[in-house]
Amino acid sequence: MRTINKQFGIATLLGTPSLVFAQVTDVFDLEVLVYNILVKAGQFFWIAAIMFFFWGVVKFIGNANDPVEREKGKQFIIWGIIAFVVLFSVWGIVRILLVDTFGIMPGGAPDYVDSTGGIH
Repeated sequence: MRTINKQFGIATLLGTPSLVFAQVTDVFDLEVLVYNILVKAGQFFWIAAIMFFFWGVVKFIGNANDPVEREKGKQFIIWGIIAFVVLFSVWGIVRILLVDTFGIMPGGAPDYVDSTGGIH
């Protein structure tokens, strides 16, 4: 339990600057904030999936003589692959929803109207 509390404390300290400087003044800033949070969450899940997979490979190869530890490594590899499949599927579904359904092309800045009425 103490380890979980330490990990939560470290995560809170590392995440605090993002929350402190997350000032939202209008709806476009809110959109950017939500997008940035989702991007960071996606990066976290990709990194976790890659770590699970490679940790399983290391355990599988490093414990070639111990069948119990080798089986644990195999489980990490399987869960890493499952995480890859889930992440790719979610990415594909979001892409289909954004591009095909709503016509939103990722990577571009949203159009806005300036003070003179021009659209940029």
